[in-house]
Amino acid sequence: MVTIKKYYLVFALFLLSVSPAAMGQKKIAASDSLYFSSLIKRAELFINTAKYDSAIAIANEALFSAQKNQYKPGEAIAYDKLAETMLLYGKMGSIRQYDSVGMPIAIQIKDTTLLINYWNRAGVYNMEQGRHKDAEKYFTLALQAGLEKKQNQKTAEVYSNLASLYLAMADKNYAMADMALPAGSSLAEILEEILELTGAPQISRPWVARTAAGSPPPAPATPTSP
Repeated sequence: MVTIKKYYLVFALFLLSVSPAAMGQKKIAASDSLYFSSLIKRAELFINTAKYDSAIAIANEALFSAQKNQYKPGEAIAYDKLAETMLLYGKMGSIRQYDSVGMPIAIQIKDTTLLINYWNRAGVYNMEQGRHKDAEKYFTLALQAGLEKKQNQKTAEVYSNLASLYLAMADKNYAMADMALPAGSSLAEILEEILELTGAPQISRPWVARTAAGSPPPAPATPTSP
């Protein structure tokens, strides 16, 4: 069963409680904001089409724009896009370079989504380095925050990475569970047993089944009388 030591959570909550004012955030003009947003969207398009060199160039342009306007949230977003691109590119050293600058900003502006991305990347980096316990810690932090934020796509990615970690640790019981759903039973009825078998992280809110698109599953049809 995956566990998180209390001091990790306390530390994370403490960091998120820091006032954003300490970063000297500045309002950005509407035209500059639109320009920055367009750059980020272009970077995302290049990332999604595996045109990583173009994505890096556009993300760096967005970073320069944010720095010129002293737009701290924009800086954090640009660093996040650069780090995500490097992750897909397989350049682990560059991931650390960008995250070391971007994460403190994400902490100060209390952007949980960026922190989830960071923790996931930190998990991948540590897994690649063979530091399995550290990887497990970061993946679990990302899951905890992702479930609270309902980050379905990113949460699925983190679960996949966590399963890969357990396979690397030769702990296949935690990585997967091969089972059949008994006739006449619902997933909800055996969910507790599934979570125990797969070693799923413990969370503070109830688990809710969702489709791949992130929507609740349709209600079962009411049987009609013959």
